[in-house]
Amino acid sequence: MLAHRFRCKWRMITLGAPLSLYVIGQPTALVVDMGYSSSRIVPVFACMPVMEAAVESEASAMVRAEPIGEDRPEDGLRELVVTAMEEAIVKCPIDVRRPVASKVYFVGGRSGDPSLKADILEEFASRISPKWNTHGENRSLAVYIRLPNFSSESITVFQPGSCLEPTDLIWIGASIYGGERREGMALAEGLSRDADTPPGDE
Repeated sequence: MLAHRFRCKWRMITLGAPLSLYVIGQPTALVVDMGYSSSRIVPVFACMPVMEAAVESEASAMVRAEPIGEDRPEDGLRELVVTAMEEAIVKCPIDVRRPVASKVYFVGGRSGDPSLKADILEEFASRISPKWNTHGENRSLAVYIRLPNFSSESITVFQPGSCLEPTDLIWIGASIYGGERREGMALAEGLSRDADTPPGDE
């Protein structure tokens, strides 16, 4: 309907995670999309999403409706997001794990809480470090990752700028991508017309 209303000449259906990286101009990152209805973790390496490593969780499992004891609702969200990030790194090819794990990009409506992001990063770094407890019933997925000398200081967190809302990053990235692609198509069409024009007819 929108394409017809605005008379779009072409349309493309693609993934939001890699598009959001156009806002910061980065080709590689672990995109953590914490929306209000779901949480989606997508590793992106060299502008290509590693879809076999993508993890998605429903919001109903993120937070408890009522906190139990001293637990906060954010604790449930943090645990779920960190576990999903850990699982996404485990599913990545071995040579991709460190580059992706060391660059984290938060998007989505729930990512606007700085303290929540700090807690997530600290927990995530501790889990994929070889120092994490990998024994007993609470054995971590970190036993399959083993990133030596990895800590929270190893992680670069990309900040798109305070003037941008976390909920708008994917839309802005898609606009940048669409504009670049349209420019490329216009240039190709112009070169094609020039090549088809016989000498002397200009």
